[in-house]
Amino acid sequence: MISLKSENRDLESLSNLFYKRIKDKIELKIEDNKAVLNTFVTDKTNKPFGDFLEKEIKDLITLSLDDLIIKFKDELHDLCENNYQTINKKYTPFKKALNSVLFYEAQYSWKAYQTAIEIDVNTCVYCNRTYITTVGDDSKKFVRGDFDHFMPKSTYPYLRFSFFNLIPCCVICNRNAKKAKETSIENNIYPYKEGFDNNTVFTFLPNNYKDIIGKGKPVVDFLFLGTDEHNKKAKKNIKLFRLKEQYSIHSQELNDIINKRRVFSDSYLKDLQNSYPKLLNNFEDAYLLAFGKEFDLVKDENRPLSKLTRDIADELGIIKNKYD
Repeated sequence: MISLKSENRDLESLSNLFYKRIKDKIELKIEDNKAVLNTFVTDKTNKPFGDFLEKEIKDLITLSLDDLIIKFKDELHDLCENNYQTINKKYTPFKKALNSVLFYEAQYSWKAYQTAIEIDVNTCVYCNRTYITTVGDDSKKFVRGDFDHFMPKSTYPYLRFSFFNLIPCCVICNRNAKKAKETSIENNIYPYKEGFDNNTVFTFLPNNYKDIIGKGKPVVDFLFLGTDEHNKKAKKNIKLFRLKEQYSIHSQELNDIINKRRVFSDSYLKDLQNSYPKLLNNFEDAYLLAFGKEFDLVKDENRPLSKLTRDIADELGIIKNKYD
C-alpha cells in the first residue's frame, strides 16, 4: 500500500484542476436533470436535491474524503439508499438522473488519461506489484491504470465522481480482488491519507534449507509495527487485496535478494559508493545499482516491488550501514 501524499504532488491543486475540466459539463447536466432531482429532498435540511447539487457540486468533487463524509453523509445517505436502485433491470428516475450528472462512466469526457497523467503514479497504489504507467492520451488511447472507488459508488453514489474517492490502481486489485467490496477510512488504509509506510513491513518465512540459501520458495508475510489502529487497517487491506497470495508468485525476486545477502558484505553498498564516487552520488544511487529498486519510501510508487525489496534487504542486514 503506497501513500499518495507526497511533497511532489499537490493533491488540492489536482482536485481543483479535475473539477475545472468538468465544471461546464457537469453544470449543464445538473440543469438538464434538475426537474427530476428536485422531486427528491435531502435528508436533514429537506432541500430540493437538484438545487442542493447545484450549490454543492464543487465540494462534492474536490473536498477530501474525510470532509465529504462529515458534510454530506447525513444529508444524502438515506436519500440515495432509498432511491438509487435498479428495478426490473431498469434504473429508477433518481438513479438515471444522478448518473447523468455524475458522469463517471463517460471517461472520455472527464479525460481519464489526463487525470492519470496528472496524478503521476507508476505502480499500483494497492499492491506495488504492477506498473500502471499511462501510455497514450484521451485522443489516442493505449493503456492506463484503473480508478477504483475507495468507497464504492454502488453504496455511495454521490461520491462516484469525487476526486479523492478515485484510487489509481491495477486491474487485478480493482476488478479481481476488491470489486464492489466496501472499504472505509475507519477500517482500511486509505491511500490519500496513509500507506503501509514503515508500520507494516514485508518479511519472509523459510520452510527449509533451500529457502534460506535462496533456492526455494520462501513464504512472504508481514510484520505489523504500527499502532493497533494502523495494524488492524493493514491486516484488512492485506486480506482484501490478497497480498500474500499476490506476492507468493515473486519467490524468484525474493531469492535474488537472499542470494545478494550471501554475496554482499555488510558494508558492500557503502564500499560500492566509495569505489565509484563520480557515478554514485549517495547511498540511494548504490542501492539502485545493486537492486534496481527505489530506496526512498516516498519513491516506491516509481518501481514495482520496491517496498518488498527494501524491507527484506533491511531484514537481512544488507542496508544496515546506510547511515554510517
